[in-house]
Amino acid sequence: MNGPWFSESGRLQLLWDSPIPAGLCFGMILPWLIAAVVSVGWRPRGGWWARGAALAGVAGVVVAIALTRSRGPLLAAGGALLLGAWQAGALAEAWRGPMRRALLASCGALLLAGTLTGAGARLREAAVQADGSARNRRAILAAAPALLWQRPGEGLGSGESGHFYSQWYQDPAGDYLYRGLLNAYCEIGAERGIAALGGLVAGATFLALAWIATARTARCGPGRQGLVFLAANVSLVVYLLGSVFGTFTGYPSLGVLVGVDAVVCLGFLFSWGRGESVIRAGGIAVAAAVVAVGGSWLLARRPAVFSVRAGPDHVVVLGRCQPPAAAEGAVVLVDREMMGATHGRALRRILARSRRFGEFTVLDPRFAVNDVALTAAPTVVLFGRASRFLSRAAGGMVRRVVLVHPTTRPELVANGAALEVWLAADTEPSVAEAWLALARAGQAEVRSTAMAGPGAAEREVEW
Repeated sequence: MNGPWFSESGRLQLLWDSPIPAGLCFGMILPWLIAAVVSVGWRPRGGWWARGAALAGVAGVVVAIALTRSRGPLLAAGGALLLGAWQAGALAEAWRGPMRRALLASCGALLLAGTLTGAGARLREAAVQADGSARNRRAILAAAPALLWQRPGEGLGSGESGHFYSQWYQDPAGDYLYRGLLNAYCEIGAERGIAALGGLVAGATFLALAWIATARTARCGPGRQGLVFLAANVSLVVYLLGSVFGTFTGYPSLGVLVGVDAVVCLGFLFSWGRGESVIRAGGIAVAAAVVAVGGSWLLARRPAVFSVRAGPDHVVVLGRCQPPAAAEGAVVLVDREMMGATHGRALRRILARSRRFGEFTVLDPRFAVNDVALTAAPTVVLFGRASRFLSRAAGGMVRRVVLVHPTTRPELVANGAALEVWLAADTEPSVAEAWLALARAGQAEVRSTAMAGPGAAEREVEW
């Protein structure tokens, strides 16, 4: 069962590209429907058809969330409903009991529906331990503090967090190129800087406290206004909790719901709240931001085998924290066709067993080569098609150029740097002969690797 309505695994996704945003959208709609049920069901002259329609809407949305089988939205909706049931104690007396019962009943229905549809099974400990999605998220969270403090001022740049994680932090056993960090707070913080993380956490905390800050110090407004306020706040909390398990900024439908919820919450907060309640909520929000930023800084200081530093001009410095004696550094330019999209993990494996090198300064092959960065170390290593940059690896500090499986014919280095060439077993004969001729003339040291294909250089070159 698949197509626009269901994913390949049979999970409901309707017209979204994934079941996760679909589940989150339903979760955000649910509190509004519950408030509608309470408002219609307990009004003096409420018609049976209105009650039936509202109850059917709640039941349908609960089932839809369960059918997505998405753990993040399921947990976010369940947690927000429980929080809303506690918050309902501050409603006007006429609505307090009905709203609390409706929220708790909906939470129970969500749990039951999740169990019947198999979503609950994905929350069991054995499933979480064995599931690749949960395992990937745990690995990302473990690396998130270091990512957040790579470039704390300006961040890694829009869309760069997933790529950076894939190259330098993901388990070398995997070969998946992430598009993001699967956590809105970590992703925005890593890409936009620590100030963005602090502001995001503070804003989310302040909005989540909107109902509490008001209800503690002021009586909720007349009629159904309290229900509207509570529904908006619970809906917003669903999104804020769900953002721990994914990033949803690219979904306009969710953006509209967030905007409506935020406007309603802030409108009621500043209309009903007293000055001290708003200040108190702001103080708690600032404290949450300080804890998030400070905690990430402390966690980023943990000892590691490798150090990774993101420099300017798309340069990454990969180093061993305990390099061998007399280890040297090298500038590395890779060929993605030769080493794959996740070339950083291959370089990490090479560096781990190298007796020669203790640090690689890696130039990102997605961008134009910076000649200043290319000539900033005594050794330059060029993989595959990157051998076409041989003539530019001149000047500066360069004293030796290592070519690994070059695909181009020789070009002499202007400053007379020594050449070390590794030829693959499947190197084009004319290219191999050109390099061997250079070796016979004493202008290069040429060696061969016995294997051919991707990964041969990584396994056989004597680093």
